[in-house]
Amino acid sequence: MTNSCALQDIQCGEYLTVYVQAFDDECQSPMALAPVAQTGEETEGRYRTWNSPSCSGASLSAPCTPQNVAAVKDCSPDAITVTWDLSNGAIFYMVMARGSGGAVNSCNSMDLTCKVTGLQCGTNYTVTVIASNFNCNSSESKSITTATAACPPSHVAASLNCDTNEAVISWLGSPTLNSYTATIVDENLGLLSCSSTTTSCSIPNLTCGRLYTATVCYHDGSCPCLPSTAVSFDSVPCGPANVQARVDCASGGLTLGWNASKNAEGYMTVITSSNTTRSYNSSQPTLSVNTLPCGLVYTVRVRSFNHTCLSFASVLPVTETPCVPSNVMVKRNCSQSFMELTWQASSGAKIYTAVAVGRDNVGHTCVSNTTWCRVDGLSCSQVYDVSVAAADDACTSAGSPAVKQPTVPCPPLQLNVSLDCSTNAAALTWSSSANALSYTGRAVSADGHSVTCDAGAALGCRLQGLLCDRDYNFTVSASDGSCHSLDSQPLIQSTAPCPLQNVTNTLDCTSNALTVSWAPRSRPVNCSARAVSRAGAEVLCSTQGSSCTLPSLKCGDQYNVTVKATSSTCEGPSSVATVVYSGVVDCPNNTLQMSWDAAAGAVSYMSTLRGPGNSSISCVTTDLRCLFPVLQCAQTYTLSVAALGSTCNSSNSNVVSARAAPCDPKNVTAVLNCVSGVATVSWGASAGAQYYTVLARSNGLVDSCSSSGTWCQLSQLQCGEDYTVTVLAGDGRCNSSILAKTNVTTAPCAPVIQSYNLDCSSNRAVVTWVQDKDAISVTVGAASILGYSTSCNSSNSSCVLADLQCGNTYTVQAAAQGLQCLSKPSSTFTIVTAPCTPAHVEFTYSCVSGIAVLTWDETLGRKSFYAVVQSGNNTAVCMTDQTDCSLPSLLCGTRAPRWAKLYSHAFASHPPGPCAPANVSTSLVCDNNTAAVSWQPSGAAAYYQVRALGRNGDVKQCNTSSTNCLLPNMVCSETYMITVSPYSATCKGIDSSPYNYVTGSCPPTNVQVSLRCDNNVAHVNWTAALKADLYVVTAVDLRTHNCTSSQTACDLMDLSCGVTSVVTVVTVERGCRSQPSLPVTFQSVICPPANVYGVTNCMNSDITVLWDPSPRSDVTYLLYSKQYRGANAYTYTTQQTSYVVTGLLCSNLYIFRVAARDSSCTSVLSDPTQIETAPCPPTNLTASTDCGTSMGTLSWVPSLYATSYTATATGNRNNHRASCSSNTTACSMKLVCGDQYSAVVVASSETCNSSTGANLTFNSAPCLPDKVTAQVNCTANSFAVQWRPGLGNPVSYTAIAIANNDTQSTCDSTGTSCTISSLKCGLTYGLVVTTSSVSCGTIEGSDYKVQSAPCKPNNVSVDLQCSTNVALVTWANAGPDQTQVVTAVDSRGGSTSCTSNSSSCTFNSLTCGESYVVSVAGHTNSCSSELAAAQGFNTAPCSPNHLTATVDCGTGITTVIWDAARGATSYTVYARGTLGSNAECNTTDTNCNFQNLACGQLYSISVVARHNSCISLVSGTFDFITGPCPQSNLNTTLDCSTNTATVFWRTGRGILYYNASAEALSAPSHSCSTNGSSCNITSLSCGQSYKVSVSGQGQNCPSPGQEWNMINTAPCPPINVTVISSCTSNTITVSWQASQGSASYVAVAENAQGQQWSCTTNSTSCQIPGLLCGQEYQVYVTGVDKQCNGARSQTKVIHTAPCVPYNIQNSLDCLSGVLNVTWQSTGYFLQFRTSVVSSKGQVSVCTTDKHQCVIPNLLCGLAYSVTVVAQDSTCNSSQSPVQQVYTAPCPPSSFLTTLNCSTGAVSVTWNGSEPGAVYVVTAVDTAGHQDNCTSTGGGCGLSTLQCGNEYNVSVTPFRNGCVGRTSPTTLIKTGKHSILLLYIFSICKITVSQVVTLPSLSSSSLRP
Repeated sequence: MTNSCALQDIQCGEYLTVYVQAFDDECQSPMALAPVAQTGEETEGRYRTWNSPSCSGASLSAPCTPQNVAAVKDCSPDAITVTWDLSNGAIFYMVMARGSGGAVNSCNSMDLTCKVTGLQCGTNYTVTVIASNFNCNSSESKSITTATAACPPSHVAASLNCDTNEAVISWLGSPTLNSYTATIVDENLGLLSCSSTTTSCSIPNLTCGRLYTATVCYHDGSCPCLPSTAVSFDSVPCGPANVQARVDCASGGLTLGWNASKNAEGYMTVITSSNTTRSYNSSQPTLSVNTLPCGLVYTVRVRSFNHTCLSFASVLPVTETPCVPSNVMVKRNCSQSFMELTWQASSGAKIYTAVAVGRDNVGHTCVSNTTWCRVDGLSCSQVYDVSVAAADDACTSAGSPAVKQPTVPCPPLQLNVSLDCSTNAAALTWSSSANALSYTGRAVSADGHSVTCDAGAALGCRLQGLLCDRDYNFTVSASDGSCHSLDSQPLIQSTAPCPLQNVTNTLDCTSNALTVSWAPRSRPVNCSARAVSRAGAEVLCSTQGSSCTLPSLKCGDQYNVTVKATSSTCEGPSSVATVVYSGVVDCPNNTLQMSWDAAAGAVSYMSTLRGPGNSSISCVTTDLRCLFPVLQCAQTYTLSVAALGSTCNSSNSNVVSARAAPCDPKNVTAVLNCVSGVATVSWGASAGAQYYTVLARSNGLVDSCSSSGTWCQLSQLQCGEDYTVTVLAGDGRCNSSILAKTNVTTAPCAPVIQSYNLDCSSNRAVVTWVQDKDAISVTVGAASILGYSTSCNSSNSSCVLADLQCGNTYTVQAAAQGLQCLSKPSSTFTIVTAPCTPAHVEFTYSCVSGIAVLTWDETLGRKSFYAVVQSGNNTAVCMTDQTDCSLPSLLCGTRAPRWAKLYSHAFASHPPGPCAPANVSTSLVCDNNTAAVSWQPSGAAAYYQVRALGRNGDVKQCNTSSTNCLLPNMVCSETYMITVSPYSATCKGIDSSPYNYVTGSCPPTNVQVSLRCDNNVAHVNWTAALKADLYVVTAVDLRTHNCTSSQTACDLMDLSCGVTSVVTVVTVERGCRSQPSLPVTFQSVICPPANVYGVTNCMNSDITVLWDPSPRSDVTYLLYSKQYRGANAYTYTTQQTSYVVTGLLCSNLYIFRVAARDSSCTSVLSDPTQIETAPCPPTNLTASTDCGTSMGTLSWVPSLYATSYTATATGNRNNHRASCSSNTTACSMKLVCGDQYSAVVVASSETCNSSTGANLTFNSAPCLPDKVTAQVNCTANSFAVQWRPGLGNPVSYTAIAIANNDTQSTCDSTGTSCTISSLKCGLTYGLVVTTSSVSCGTIEGSDYKVQSAPCKPNNVSVDLQCSTNVALVTWANAGPDQTQVVTAVDSRGGSTSCTSNSSSCTFNSLTCGESYVVSVAGHTNSCSSELAAAQGFNTAPCSPNHLTATVDCGTGITTVIWDAARGATSYTVYARGTLGSNAECNTTDTNCNFQNLACGQLYSISVVARHNSCISLVSGTFDFITGPCPQSNLNTTLDCSTNTATVFWRTGRGILYYNASAEALSAPSHSCSTNGSSCNITSLSCGQSYKVSVSGQGQNCPSPGQEWNMINTAPCPPINVTVISSCTSNTITVSWQASQGSASYVAVAENAQGQQWSCTTNSTSCQIPGLLCGQEYQVYVTGVDKQCNGARSQTKVIHTAPCVPYNIQNSLDCLSGVLNVTWQSTGYFLQFRTSVVSSKGQVSVCTTDKHQCVIPNLLCGLAYSVTVVAQDSTCNSSQSPVQQVYTAPCPPSSFLTTLNCSTGAVSVTWNGSEPGAVYVVTAVDTAGHQDNCTSTGGGCGLSTLQCGNEYNVSVTPFRNGCVGRTSPTTLIKTGKHSILLLYIFSICKITVSQVVTLPSLSSSSLRP
């Protein structure tokens, strides 16, 4: 008998119910339920004992082994997802993954998939699956091998290339991977990356100054990238921000500043020009550099640096102050007030400003961007200091050294003219003009006649040869030898009237009244006629006309008649006397008039004239006279008269004889002698002539001569005249007629030289003269005293004398060539050419003594030589009349001399040795411990040698031609003495002062490292360096770690665990790092174990904790365990890499951490891992069922940490198995009706399933009839239901229709069909058939659904949204489960539809302006309702389009038109103004008028269309501007200074622009335009009244002006301003000519400081008192009216008398007798005159424009009085207070020495001691030993002389500290015997300081 048996062929996963029954031979026991082992593949149906516990109590066979196990590749590095097929009998599954090290990870699942987590990346795992039913497990499935995703790259490190700002990312990776991507992200999420197939790559283009986080991920071709652990690093710092530069324009110093950079340890600045580079280090964000050469453009690069990198450079261009222009040359223009300047271009200059400052301190400038410009507006008689400054956009250089340039003299003033009427000569006088060397007077008439006189340096001259009857302009001009001034203000004087011409005499024989007439004159003068009888009786008459009558001449007498004119100033010469015989012959007409007395009884008279040949002519007349014309010349006539009576005639009267005038001379000729200027006139003899008179006339000039022969000579003819020569024959009574004439032209006048201008560089002279119309050409000749000559010829008014030789004095004359003759030579003048350039200039220089000697050859034309040695601002000068010169010791660093003044000569020379370089400084350059040495340049240095001598003997040196040099590789922490030696081409200069410099620091020593286990901190200490600002410690492992300290210890934090680090320390001093110290290595704290994870044993809840082994050996692991929220923690120790924790409870969470411990430290704990035990099974299982749907619902109480539940129900009848899963505490499943079910629930976590809980048995719902179908009757709305008969032939059936709203309708039947009526329309019903034999309780639904007939919609309505033409159709009576179809049909039959499950539907795209009819019908899946219709509706009208608008500018009416719109019955037009003005217009037409739109507004015009229910959409808008609003409120203001009227007004809306105009009656109109509310009308005429108005223009219409204003412009400036000042008074008188518009005047005198003095008046002159001395004043006058001060008049510049010098100081060089006098002064001056008067009356004068004067050669022993006077061009100041100066005493002229042979003493005596003087006697032997004695009298004794020596004895006087010259020496010889004498004497009157000042004495020689 056994208690077991084997049941064969039992299938896995079956549910078994095993009963055991015992039998004996008689009886059998009751059947007992037996526990049977669960089957499985391992048992294969074999027996097991009944009470075997392995599947205790189970009625299920073991689950089948899972099949088709596969791993899903999900690319997880620490998990594997496993799938498999469903295993029969399995409730849940366990998946186990075994690693190569034996570690097991698992997961549990009730699904067919599970994810095993906590795996190691890149590891192969063997995976198996076990199925379980909570009682038994299946065998393991077939194993598969799979691998987790590769591990992310490890040991990621980032390094930075500071030069390129490029990051190099490196890592450790797997060789099986395809590629890697490194990604860096900055704080702003900016991302950069690189890819590589190796284990490093570079990422360029990093943003400076960012903190980057770097990760690396791999690519294997199938899985996404997995990032590594992130590392952080900083990119290269950005360059310093906001770099700014300021150049000190005066000194050229450059100051740089910038914002401090974060974490910067210092800054490096590099300044680069085109040829130099300079580097500077600084610890602060600022730098000053004072040694940059001028005029260069520099590039400044500023970098910050820290312990790792130099930042990027911040670059800034900087331009240094331009260099000072050089070689300034001045060329003046004689005829204009300007001078032309040229200069050599200076580096860095963009523009030049030339300034010429005169003695009046008035400056004139010109600006140019070339090396030439012209200075205008210069004043005459000035000496200008001319300098040029260069400028760029920011700075102006200092001015160049001043060049003095005199201007042309001013025209002389105070011209006076004294006229000699008898000779028509004028005497001129005038006042002197500054700068003038000579003067020329001139008189010019209106017809161009010109006469000149050369006065030389005199202030007067006499003008000869003035023409009569002329108005002359008399002027005088000044010359400075090369330029002539303008003419002075002319004086107008009239010369004496010319002799009257064409004088005729008409005698009235009856009255013997003589009428004298002459040619009329062009201008009125008083003319007088004079007749003188032979007896001397005179008859006179005068008139302003051209004739007058001399009455009552005595009959029969002879009269000499003359006529002359008299002006207001002069009486003209008398005309040539003519002879008149009263009553006989009229000589000019050769007629004879006979007169007689009346005879008694005479009726008439007959006169008879008998002539040659007894010819006769009779004349019968009743008068008492008779005229006989046309007498024959030179004939004698007899006259008689007889009285005729009525009957008788008287006898003839006595015969009277008369003779006719002589005949005219014939063949008149005139021959001119060109040399003498005498004209010889000859003629043929004429009958009746006793003598001849010759008259020569030309332009009022008259010359005459008389002769009894047939020729005479005219010797007073004037040059350059064409004379008419008349010869008159005379007989004592009459002259012949004036018909005997000829002409003669004199030689041209000598040319009048105006000026000459010598070009000193070319020795060419331009000579100009006054143009003479009589001259054909002018020849100018020049001859020197050395025999050189040259000439030039020109038909113009100038020519050029070329080929003048240097160093010659030329005498120059000019002569004019006429038609026949050459003129007399002009007055001579001299031209002194430029001296010849000295030749063979030699320059020698001693480098040791610094003395320079110049020699040269003699040269022509020189007076003296002036040698200047210049270098920069250093100058050495000597003046000599010899051909050599010893210059005083030259300053070091000066260069070779050049000739100044008139000469220029280039020569090679040896400059003095360079000066010692100044401002030597040394800065540390970090690279190679380099010293950067810099200094200021030394003049004349060609190169420099820098030498550094260390205390240890180390020597470093460098040579350079610049002012900086680098000394690299210097010994660390060493002190060097640095000197800079300058070298010229020939000399070594003076060494700089030594500069002590300490090199960069050495690294620290004795570096030691100790480890602190607690925080993995390395404590580093060291021995301090000699000098350090701080120390930087660097530890390098996989990363770089730093710490900084100013002490000798530092802690390295944040170390990586478990690595070997190399530690070095550097010293940081002055921003530079030393070399690193010797490296030291150490091991950091051991790392905690990695990859700690746990595996739960789901069967017993044991947890196996596993971790990676430590790379170190002999390691012990500590496992810390704690229940979540538990109080107790447990520690386990092991040397393995895993540990099994047992005795744990289900549904608990445990936290595990692991630490590693080696021989020195215990690591920190690993990251915690949380592991759950298997969940506990659910409890309190309950079940419920539903008949209609056969659903069963299970519910339970939850298990802690369970994430899901699986419920399984197994039917009892046919083993139907149903299951459901849920993450809540209930789930439902489909059951078989009428069965009993057994249900269990399993709880699952992420890793385990719980065991099964208590089993629940329940019954499913009873079975109902099936195969239920239904037909819908759409009309009756009923269901015809059929079904299959139920089991057991039930008596009756009930069909139930259950609606969705829980209402029910039924029908009963004993058969298998019935009809359910009374259904509600539009619902979905579930159909169920029950029987009378089944009790189900409440049936809630069915799986079989049928829809009832649809409801017919009603109350259909349409809601139209007019703005969108969207129609919303709504209705009522819609079934809940039916669908409605809505149709809209338009007027043309077109339709559109929409479908809705609700009670509304929307049409979104209806056409505007259309009519629609809408209907609605309900629908189900089998039926349709009747249509329900709504009323028709109209959509909104369409929007109008094509809008236009126009405005009528006259009426302001705006008309809008548009196109008709579909569906519209009317329209509304809207006008919306931008300023809020709105209007609208309604119409049924397509146009509309707006009557009153606001002016000047922009209106937006739109139109809407309307019908009775809707308004259309608004049309497109049309913008339109109405006519402008008029402008208003016109106002005007006047800027008096510029006569600019500012017109402003209130703007009118809509006006685009305005035009303001100003109109005057007598001046041009002006205007301005603007679009604003004001504008300026410029250039208005002064002193005018203007009418101002404004008009505007809108876009469509104008806006005319409607108002106007009147303005008066400022008064015009007064003209002809004159200023009268006095040297003795500080009051000036100002006068001017009245100006238009002025009501009063203000005269102002303003000095250079802007102070003003003024006077106000209504007249045209006033006085300004109280002016200060020595000031330059600008004097001007302005006109004033009620509103304005007018513009200034032309400014007159005056100077008040200079101020008295003050603070007179003197310094006497006692030995040389040179007195240096200094003083101070205020105000303007031209020069100072220092007078030194000795007590003997000798006077020395020194004149200078400086505040110092040196008077040499003062005589000894005298008192001098010193005074100083300031002078300008016109005035002197008063004398300064007198100062007394006493010269040194004179030495004795001779002295007597007496030797006392017995004592060896020498007595020295002299005569003539001066009071107060002390005399020192000095004896000097041949060895140089001195002995002294002193005396205030006439002698003293030398008592300490050595015997047998020769002594030179001299006497030196001094007084009051002033040492005089030493007397001549006398040689004495002492005796041969040695006598020792001791003399004790005291020097009572000589102080120590006085002794020291004696040049030949020393204090040591004065023995006490």
